Amino acid sequence: MTGPCTTCRWFRAVRPASQLLAATFPPTTADVAQALGKVVEDEEKQRDAEADFKRAQAIAGKVEWLGRPVMSAYCGLREADGLYDIAEVRNAGLRCDDHDPAPREPHACRDCVHARAGTAPQADALREGTYVDIAARNVSAGVQKDTTDSLLRTHREGASARKALELTGAYQTRGELLNQPGYLAWCEVFSTPDSFSVCVLRNPHHTCDRWEREPVAVQPAGPPAQEPAPQAPPGPPQPPPAAPQAPDPPRAEPLSPAAPGVPGPETRPTTTAVPGERRGGAMATMDERLRTTIAWLLGTPVPDDVWALVSADLSGSWESLPQDAREQWTGLVEAQEEARSRGPDAWEYLRELQQPAFVGSLRAAHDEASTRLLEVYDRANPPLAPGDPPLTQEVVDSYLGILSFVDALVEGRAWAPLGHDLRVEFTQQMAAQYPSLDRTQQQWLATLPLEWAQTRFLWQAGGENDRLVFRDRLVQAYGATAQATPVLSRPAPSLTMPVIGAAAAPAGAAPAAGSPESSDGIGSLVGELLADQRAEEERLAEEDPELALQVKLQNQVSNATMMSNMLNMRHQASMSIINNIRA
Repeated sequence: MTGPCTTCRWFRAVRPASQLLAATFPPTTADVAQALGKVVEDEEKQRDAEADFKRAQAIAGKVEWLGRPVMSAYCGLREADGLYDIAEVRNAGLRCDDHDPAPREPHACRDCVHARAGTAPQADALREGTYVDIAARNVSAGVQKDTTDSLLRTHREGASARKALELTGAYQTRGELLNQPGYLAWCEVFSTPDSFSVCVLRNPHHTCDRWEREPVAVQPAGPPAQEPAPQAPPGPPQPPPAAPQAPDPPRAEPLSPAAPGVPGPETRPTTTAVPGERRGGAMATMDERLRTTIAWLLGTPVPDDVWALVSADLSGSWESLPQDAREQWTGLVEAQEEARSRGPDAWEYLRELQQPAFVGSLRAAHDEASTRLLEVYDRANPPLAPGDPPLTQEVVDSYLGILSFVDALVEGRAWAPLGHDLRVEFTQQMAAQYPSLDRTQQQWLATLPLEWAQTRFLWQAGGENDRLVFRDRLVQAYGATAQATPVLSRPAPSLTMPVIGAAAAPAGAAPAAGSPESSDGIGSLVGELLADQRAEEERLAEEDPELALQVKLQNQVSNATMMSNMLNMRHQASMSIINNIRA
């Protein structure tokens, strides 16, 4: 059978390298556009040279190209043997007996199991997105954007230059690069440790004889779709990495330790495990552990008659609870026990994180056991003054604890809790002024029990350098307020660094970067933001250590500005409260 070359399966039309490479390297930057322009210029010269060679071969009666042409069509009948025929000469007068109009299966590299995609586009996208995110965070934090803009501009210029270099190298070597391509796909079969064969230039017509189809995974038929399980309520904000972690507490009937928290400081719970009614085996042990954990969450012991009611309720519903709810209860019990083994500061800090949501779940429930537990909590925390929320003793003690500790830091002396008379005086002053404070100030005061517990925990857990940073931040936030507080009037300060005495209750320090400042407001958002930053830095450290370092440095700048702004706001709120007390 004979016919025109264009209808033959062996015909290979012109596919300029410039167009093939432009599919991977669009001319969107000056560097890439210039590199592609030079390739096009060279291709024009190559076209003229190939045309002259083809005429000479035709005159001589020869049908072969010296190699695969770049800017001319050719016959691929013998290309598997590395021989490329001049189509017009081989089929002169339509006399070629090898003409075959049958369609051929395309062997595109994108469908081949041996093709390996470049990883540079993903790396560039990661850097681009990271720098843009940093820029957005810096704008919101009030940080000057010059550095971030410089990083983004430098990255884009570098990526453009790398693309242009790879494009030029691939064209000049006819698709055989010495280094592994970052943007161009390459063939594992035709590559060696010292040479990488670029797919688009080695197989421009999709005719590779070593092509193997990428296997398609067949998904086995699954079971019939089931109704989605009901979503659990949002879990509590997690404490900083150094703090003991607790699972999301369950919200199951009739009781449910839910999420995060905010309660008391100077007075620590003195509850111990009190055995409930024994029902034998593991349940008896869990009964005792649950009683200890619930007493810890409430910050006060659970009376026997109340626990009898709760224990009976739990024994009746424990096995009927969903598996995840039982696991959440068990996880909370274990977290409480682990925190207790790490000392009273860790124990109380975790409780402060968990208590508010647990108490909130009691208020939302209407069963008798929850109501009785709520009565126990309310009796232990009577309101001292009306407000939103009302003032309680633990809020007063927490505020005085922070101020007295900062006062010790400023004056360079050892800290110890204030005496009873001074605490009573400060409590009376706060109770008298609290109703006149605005709602924002009252809600800010309600976050101080968590901050005071967190401060003591972080101070005890931190090293010398950490404490110096803590000290600076605390003094910046509360120093002027502490010095202006009447019950904290002191003689001239010494220059020694405050030390927590062994006999004194553990004291605290400023919240470390990354720790939540409150249970449910700005602080929890800050905590989530900083936790996300740490996770991002850890992820990037595995993918791109250099980028991870840049992100970490930018985060430090942004966080420092943000913390400075927050501390300034806190200082203003604290001074406003103290000025009201002094008035």
